[in-house]
Parts: sequence; structure tokens; C-alpha cells
Amino acid sequence: LLARAHRGILLVDDCHLLDESVASQLWNALTDGYVTVEREGLSVRYPCQPRLVLAAYNPDEGDVREHWLDRVSMVLPMTTNTLTIKERVEAVLNVEGFRDQTEDLTSAMAEEEDVRETVAKARELLPYVKIERQQLVYLCEEASRADCEGQRAEIFAVQIAKTAA
Repeated sequence: LLARAHRGILLVDDCHLLDESVASQLWNALTDGYVTVEREGLSVRYPCQPRLVLAAYNPDEGDVREHWLDRVSMVLPMTTNTLTIKERVEAVLNVEGFRDQTEDLTSAMAEEEDVRETVAKARELLPYVKIERQQLVYLCEEASRADCEGQRAEIFAVQIAKTAA
């Protein structure tokens, strides 16, 4: 699975519930940029450089390991707003239509292709995006104001700002 996620998106749901050995293997693969699979005397090494998304963390079920939070560039808190019956029905119909391909997905697929093209063009431009010193100072001040430890917050903030630009 880690090899298949290379250059894609790796979604880890309920990350705080992962067994410590699984979490360790995951972080080793992400840190090293490859995963080694060993079976019956054979050893194969695969690249592993996905974009990691940690999802559905419920603080009532336990805490996220501190070293995980240090490696995550963005945390987006979610609130649970109750959906109306109409919204719930629409969500189920969309999922079912997608699964059995009875829903006309032409416009969704065209929109997805537009997003792919935009991302590809943005990747080409990213090396040329520069950040001004005053913007960097601002990001560092904000990280300091939020009592962020280390410099990962500023580094991630710069990467996110450049990507957004």
C-alpha cells in the first residue's frame, strides 16, 4: 500500500489508533522516501513519497502522538453540523450513483481534469515562486505567537504560502 501511494495521496484514518509498530513503519517509509518489503529471503525496495493526510481524529478516543503532530504541516479542525434530511439523502444518492455509475459523472470528471491540469501547471511554476523577507518575518512572528516548537511551523507555512501563490 505504501508503494502504491507513491506520488499520490495516502489517507490514514484514525491515526491515533494505529499500533505503535505500524506507525513506526509508516514514519520510517515517509522519512526515508522508500519502503522495503521482505518476504522469504527476497527484499524489494519501492519509492514511497506520498502526500500524507491524517483524517478523522476524534480526541475522545485518545491522543495523537506528539511526534506525529510535529510532522504534520496543517491541522484543520472540523465541526459537526447536523445535516438536514434532504442533505443526507443527496449525499447517499451521490455515493450510490458513483458506485454503480448510474449518476452522470461527466461534469465531475471534467472538473477533476481541470483541477489536474491546474495542479500540473502549478508544479511547473512552483520553483520560480519567491517569498519576500517581510512575509517570512510575518510567518515566523505568527509561529512564535502560537508557541510553536522548532521551525517546522514556519517551514510548512512558507511551503503552503508559495503553493497557494
